[in-house]
Amino acid sequence: MLVRCLLAIYLLQASSAQPQSQQQASDILSQVSDVNPDGSFYTKYETANGISYEERGQLKNRGSPDEAEQVQGSASWTTNEGEPVKIAWQADENGAVFQGDHLPTPPPSPEIPPLIQRALDWIAANPSSDTSGQYREGDAATTAGKPQAYRPPNRRF
Repeated sequence: MLVRCLLAIYLLQASSAQPQSQQQASDILSQVSDVNPDGSFYTKYETANGISYEERGQLKNRGSPDEAEQVQGSASWTTNEGEPVKIAWQADENGAVFQGDHLPTPPPSPEIPPLIQRALDWIAANPSSDTSGQYREGDAATTAGKPQAYRPPNRRF
């Protein structure tokens, strides 16, 4: 429901940003709306200015504590610059997932610095024989087989 409201607001704002002569071309060419007693629905419409919207949903796990609505939809339109925009979504009890070429993507992962990569390679080549995951004193850096203890510097104040 929230997805539909947000998309409707976005489409209304997009159409109101167009010049008045193009706004009149936003007449609805076709519209289908079907809401069933079991909670499922189907909605589709197309406008003269190229906006198309389609969404369907149904109730999952009806009558149980895990009851949730599952929705799939898509919309498409053309920007004022003439670029086609298409967006699709799926939403359920786990959240919503949107797909579209115009949506932002995360930046690529940075390259691993050479010293860290060298350490990772060494760890992979020299796995620990202890599988408990617990720290053991013998695992610490040693000199001549003896563990090195930390000694603070001698300072006099």
